[in-house]
Amino acid sequence: MTRAPALAAVLDDFFAAYYRQNPVSATFIGIHDHDDRLPDYSARGMDDAATQWAAIRRRVRALPAEPLTEAEALDRALLDGVLDILAWEDASAHFHRGNPCLYTGEAVFGVMALFLRDLPAPAAARRIEAAIARMRAVLESMLPALKRGAIVTDVGSVKASVVQELEPLVAEVGGHFVGSHPMAGAEKMGAGAARADLFLGAVCVVTPTPHSSPEATGRVEQFWRAVGACPLRLTPERQAAIDHAI
Repeated sequence: MTRAPALAAVLDDFFAAYYRQNPVSATFIGIHDHDDRLPDYSARGMDDAATQWAAIRRRVRALPAEPLTEAEALDRALLDGVLDILAWEDASAHFHRGNPCLYTGEAVFGVMALFLRDLPAPAAARRIEAAIARMRAVLESMLPALKRGAIVTDVGSVKASVVQELEPLVAEVGGHFVGSHPMAGAEKMGAGAARADLFLGAVCVVTPTPHSSPEATGRVEQFWRAVGACPLRLTPERQAAIDHAI
């Protein structure tokens, strides 16, 4: 039992707010309450975050004198420092205000983080649903910038549900979504595992639907041929059946 309950309550509320504001980081840490979300870097989202951090800062400053263990004193000092860092990041041009790598990183790692461990079937099904929700969130953030006629594809192994979710979104802005699944790669991650010949000779399943533009489908297949892959055209449902059998 802690002798510093006020500090413990502030720390609990800080971590709960941090995981809400940084759902991808939460997934990496092993907190899965927000697996279906990406960070909200909109003006409103950042204003809400700043309001939360300011409220926690006020609570830290108003903490009563409590007998702290060495670890608790360190926790309080770290909390002060983290709140300073969060305020600096919010005002800096190196983060959400001017760094596109932040957005692409959250998008990529938001999906990858869901599948870093082997999972039993029920948990794996929930992670797949969360991954599709995050992919949808990525696409929704792109829609205002998509030009009419733009072609969008993906590289996920799950196809039927992804196509069902994403194809109508792209069509709403006059674009084309054609799913892809390159059958290449390994279990390794990071730049050290990169290979120039990754797609050379690999089969890449392309999954048009009855709504797909033949021209858009052809352009996606052309793209995969350009990187050395061998496109194989299947319906999303047929691809899902084969993937499940494998």
